[in-house]
Amino acid sequence: MELHFSENIKQLRKSRGFTQEQLAEALGVTTGAVYKWENGLAMPEIKMLVELADFFEISVDFLLDYEVQKGGVDAAIHRIRTLRNERKLTESAREAEKALQKYPNHFKVIYQASSTYYLLATQDEKAAHRCIELLERACQLFDQNPYENVTLAELQESIATCYIGLKQYDKSIELLKKLDINNSQSAMIGLILAQFCHKPEEALPYLSDGFYSSLAALMRITVGFAQSYIQLARYEKALEIVQWTYNAAKGLRDTTVITFLDKVDAVFLAMMADISERRGDTASAYAYLRDALATAHRFDAAPEYRTFVGMNFYHSSLAAMSIDDMGATAYLAIEEYITKDACSALQSIWKEITDETNN
Repeated sequence: MELHFSENIKQLRKSRGFTQEQLAEALGVTTGAVYKWENGLAMPEIKMLVELADFFEISVDFLLDYEVQKGGVDAAIHRIRTLRNERKLTESAREAEKALQKYPNHFKVIYQASSTYYLLATQDEKAAHRCIELLERACQLFDQNPYENVTLAELQESIATCYIGLKQYDKSIELLKKLDINNSQSAMIGLILAQFCHKPEEALPYLSDGFYSSLAALMRITVGFAQSYIQLARYEKALEIVQWTYNAAKGLRDTTVITFLDKVDAVFLAMMADISERRGDTASAYAYLRDALATAHRFDAAPEYRTFVGMNFYHSSLAAMSIDDMGATAYLAIEEYITKDACSALQSIWKEITDETNN
């Protein structure tokens, strides 16, 4: 039987991105030995053949005489993930290191290995350092990333989290500040400053910005939930989410002061009127819509577009202005919602209520 060891070993080495020197180092042999194997000038001893087959995750038969098996990387990744999901983190890390030795420049292997070490980082300082090393390598190889849900910012955030575990708070904050686009990292920066650095005066502005950015996101999420539930005719859930957000926002401000949230309230009240009418609760629809109109008139009489006027839990010196695409006035914002999104019955109720007010 003709052996094909020299061709196979060369193909295996190149498929892993190894030079002859790197393979020799990984196996503990000389570069000359690898050169001789690949050129048919020598054969390794049986023990080394077994080690080679194990290293490349193939059988000795395949190594000697058949085409190279595919799927080695995927099999290694599967073992790493399976062990991690079973919370066998030490075993998962061991498999990760074996895979990294074979595939040192493979993004998926590096990312999966970093995910295992990330879970170990809170318990082990060495694991935290190894996790940072792997994440930084993953950032360098990010153009190979095949995962749609993995972003470069996420990898860098994970590095910052590892620095927290190592009590290197300044490094963590420095990295998070670079990532703090549209206050996306402000909450975490504020938390580190308050909880770990004991710098409350520095923490409060970051916490404020993070808090109110989250509030803006919550408003958008609420509308999205409500519209989804309405389209699915799940009116109880639609009303529940809007009421919850409406009531939560009430606790964030001085209700005796006109704020931008009054304009938001007017639209939310109109939305609750719409949902109520769809549920067959016309009495509540009238009540919500009358409240919406009164709220709109109150805001339009003295409109306030400085976002944080009258707000609790705000400690930044920034005089931010609210981005508003709801309508030129609160009244027009209600009308736009009713015209575009509300059920036809609510339009009749709105006309009746506004006619009463005008008369």
